[in-house]
Amino acid sequence: MGKMLPGIILIIGVGVIVYLAPWISGFFTSGSLANFGPNASVFYVSDDAGSSFQQKSEGLMVNEIFDINFSSDQKMYLSTSQGIFKFDNKKEWQRIKDSTGILDFPSETRSLIWSKDGNAFLAINKNGHGKIYHSLDDLNNLTEVYVTSGANSLIKDLEINSVGRIYFLSSEKIFGYSDDNGKTFRLMAHLDKDFEKIVMDSNNNETIYLWGKNTIYKSIDGGHNFFNLGVTLVGINDLFVSNNHMIYLATNKGVFQSFDGGWNWIIMDSLLPKDLAAGAVSYNNDGKELLAGFDGRLYTSKDGTGWSVKTIGVNHINIIKVNPFNSNEILMGMKKQ
Repeated sequence: MGKMLPGIILIIGVGVIVYLAPWISGFFTSGSLANFGPNASVFYVSDDAGSSFQQKSEGLMVNEIFDINFSSDQKMYLSTSQGIFKFDNKKEWQRIKDSTGILDFPSETRSLIWSKDGNAFLAINKNGHGKIYHSLDDLNNLTEVYVTSGANSLIKDLEINSVGRIYFLSSEKIFGYSDDNGKTFRLMAHLDKDFEKIVMDSNNNETIYLWGKNTIYKSIDGGHNFFNLGVTLVGINDLFVSNNHMIYLATNKGVFQSFDGGWNWIIMDSLLPKDLAAGAVSYNNDGKELLAGFDGRLYTSKDGTGWSVKTIGVNHINIIKVNPFNSNEILMGMKKQ
């Protein structure tokens, strides 16, 4: 009996593990461990235009937030390395699971955009391919509308302009578009470099910027042709175009600004950290205030010379967004180190 006891214990142990496996998997993938560990909080919200911030990470467990998105009915979503999260009525994050299983973990979602009539388009990278999906019913059912051709290729970003044209950017160096609400996607330009993001000029649908780690391209004809702006800065992390035509750039060497559409850049070094990486930059068009993230600190300025600074957390600020429906609400994502 004594010799049989270890074997019996082993069999029971394996049985318990098998029985609990679905629960354990759900526990880890649902975000239940969001607040475990000193560096777990990755999302902050300010309701007073940046004067104070509160951490809002309940239910959220991700390695990286790629984008903060708002639907046409003002609901807030996060595009993350672990799928889509929605901010619910309890002010907690809930990971979205669609009936088609596309958003099941793991599902890297780089971008989520909404048309004015409530249609959603998602850039999802899963199982070695980048795909664009379309949803007509608030992300319950997803339909594939575009897939990259090469193995291990990604859909980097999606954007939509004011008249409904959808743009996409892929790691295959393709810039494409759809003019029929996502039914068909077409090639617009073959690029000679790899880019990370599409940035639209809110004042002009014809002006589009693409930025990569060391390069910025600009189009003034809606994306048919692009010009290399000749930026020689190393380590571009973010680009923002304000509605007063100023462009701001977060780089590994600080924050830069351009007064002439990106052809020339000036470093904003007054009271800002020198030779320290800026992870994100944004501008509150209503409040006329610039916001820049350096590691876990947020710098804000009304005039670009005098700055206020707040320590937000121990992680690295990698995204700053002003709520388009309420400019007093400042949203911030922080990447775990």
